[in-house]
This record gives sequence, C-alpha cells and structure tokens, in this order.
Amino acid sequence: MKKIFINDGLLRIASDYSCELSAFLVDNKRLKKLKDELDGQYKLYVEKIISEWENLVVLQPSDFESVHSSFCMILSDNQLSGIIGGKPFYKRIIDAMGYKDVQSKIFPKYMAKLNINTCIYCNAQYAYAANYGKDVYVNYELEKKKKKSIYPFLCTSFFNLQPCCSKCNKLKSNKDAKFSLYTKNEDDIDPMHFSLSEDGIIKYYATRDINMIRIIFDCPGNSELKDNHEKLFHITTLYQGHRDIVEEILWKKQIYNSTFQEIYFQQFKKLGFTPSMFKRFILSNYSGVEEINKCPLSKMIQDIARELNLI
Repeated sequence: MKKIFINDGLLRIASDYSCELSAFLVDNKRLKKLKDELDGQYKLYVEKIISEWENLVVLQPSDFESVHSSFCMILSDNQLSGIIGGKPFYKRIIDAMGYKDVQSKIFPKYMAKLNINTCIYCNAQYAYAANYGKDVYVNYELEKKKKKSIYPFLCTSFFNLQPCCSKCNKLKSNKDAKFSLYTKNEDDIDPMHFSLSEDGIIKYYATRDINMIRIIFDCPGNSELKDNHEKLFHITTLYQGHRDIVEEILWKKQIYNSTFQEIYFQQFKKLGFTPSMFKRFILSNYSGVEEINKCPLSKMIQDIARELNLI
C-alpha cells in the first residue's frame, strides 16, 4: 500500500540483485540452450533477451512500454502464446530465465533490504522470507506487475516483481492492478488512506458496540486507483474484519492523553527507549510511514491513530 521511492539507494539494491542473479544463471546458459532449439522469429526474440539482459533485469517501470514495443517488432503478443516444444513460448522463456529460482532462492534477501514483510496490495497479511541457518521459509508470492504472457522478458526484472500474499495474487490473477510498488514521484509514495466514520465513532463511544465502527478506505485525488483496488482486493470489506484493532485504538485514545503519554514516556526514556519506540509501544505496531510495509495493518493503524491525534 505504500510505494517505494526510486532513489540511489534503491538502484544499488537493484544492481546487487542483478549481480547475484547473473552469477546464479551462469552466463544465461538456459536461455542460450533455448535459443539453440529455436529458429526464425522465436530465435531472434530470445537472442534479443540475451543481448539486452543486463538492462532488462534492472529496467525501470517508466521504460517497460518502450522496450515492450521493441520486442513486439519481432513477435506479436499473440505469437508469444504459440506452442513451441510442447508448451506456450512465453512459459519456456520464463523457465529459461529462472523465475522459480528467483522467488525461492534469490529474492528473499531483497525482501529484507526493501523492509517488506507484508503484502504490498492489502497490507493485511504477512508476505516475508525467514532465514534460520541454511533454511529459508518463503511466505509470499512474487506477482509480476506486467503480464508474464505479454512481457515474459520482464519475468525476473527487479522493478517488475511485487511481493504479495497468496490471496491477493489469486484475486488479481491476470487482471491489471493500478497500484505499482515503485515510483519516481515523492508525492505519490503514500497514495492510500484509512479513516473512520465520525458518526460511527460517536455511536461506538455511546454503545461500545464494535459493529458501529466503520472503516473507510480511500485514495485521495485518485478515484481510478481506489476503484481498481476495491474491485480487485475488496479492501473496504476486508478491513471491516479488523474492527477489533480499531476498537483498541479508540480505547488508547481515551486512556493515553497527552499528559499521560508525557509522564509515561519519561519512564521509557530512563530505559533507553526512543520516541519512535514509545509510539510503537502505544500502537502495538510501527509508527513511521517508512515502516508501513514491515507489519500487517500498519497502514490502517497509523492513519487512524494520526486522525485521532494519538501519535
């Protein structure tokens, strides 16, 4: 739900990924083997991937379409689904480019570098890779921003891979999501927002009936993004199931007034806690916008806590 700004630091991470992937693929042996089995335009298509691989693997989203157009000059989108060697041609490319290995063996460490532990679409489910010794536990799916059947040459491209939960990946399927994880626009980093119905808050305080709480999802100034996200992932309906978390925030708002927080924080300071740690204690979640992708429900919790002046 929170985008990642494409800056020099992120580009270095993408470059590290490229180097590691290159070493793993050992000079693109599988792609070269596939090329040798082909002829005509299909052979030229794979040759183009091989010759442009270093650029493709770190290609930025703003360049996706122009590069796609250059590949279309060799094969049309429809031709990519043609059966070659017993399976659709685009699937043979994906296999040769090592997509399955990227998800299970290479991308996990980059989840940590990107501070991503949650689904980038719903922020309600974990999506992470855990390491313990030589064992790696993968609890995410790598959704490709661009359809693999039309953009197979981007199947392992760093900026085309978006970690998400299995539920959102299935809901999205082959449909187009307007939300993109990466952006060059600093004003577009946090496009989504949660709030509470004021009438619902009043009714809840009067009745203590959790069903009075109504969580509102919006994308201010971008109705197209909101409608698309609702259509694909049913965000508003999904989040009504987390009223209990919001109820706790409403309790904290009543208990942790500014005077109480100041007194309490002084005790925390003696233990070496920082203001951000104290806010995390209050919320039982992360409090920084840059930390939204680190823990489920952090986006909703932060937005509502700020709306209530809890933090």
